[in-house]
Amino acid sequence: MKIRFVEIFIVFLVILGVTFERLTLPETTDTMHTQALEYGEKHGKVVPPQPFVYDGCTFFFDTLMGSDFNEACFKHDIAYWYGGSKEERVRVDKEFRDAVHEGGMMGVALQHPVYATVRIFGDSILTKTVNANWGFGWN
Repeated sequence: MKIRFVEIFIVFLVILGVTFERLTLPETTDTMHTQALEYGEKHGKVVPPQPFVYDGCTFFFDTLMGSDFNEACFKHDIAYWYGGSKEERVRVDKEFRDAVHEGGMMGVALQHPVYATVRIFGDSILTKTVNANWGFGWN
């Protein structure tokens, strides 16, 4: 009985967090657009037809208990905007995991669950509903 309450409470917190996140999306600045284009040049990518949009840490906290994941999520969003091969996605997700680790004490604890989550949901119907899937610039 107690475990069921905890599960329901966790689901409630996730839904609350996702709703709040979607209502408070950060602005995508000109500097962010420039950095996205620079990433593409560096990696030999063709610029997608859809504009780059940074939505913060999709379905995750931008900051948590003194840890800041904004930069990690921003770079991950750029790579996801371009998309590419399955091998590229694995590399990008591993780089994201490592960047979350560098985000602070909570990043150390959350790096592996975050990695597992982006591997499972990074190109799923869930992320496609909010234009945050692998290759979302081509949708």
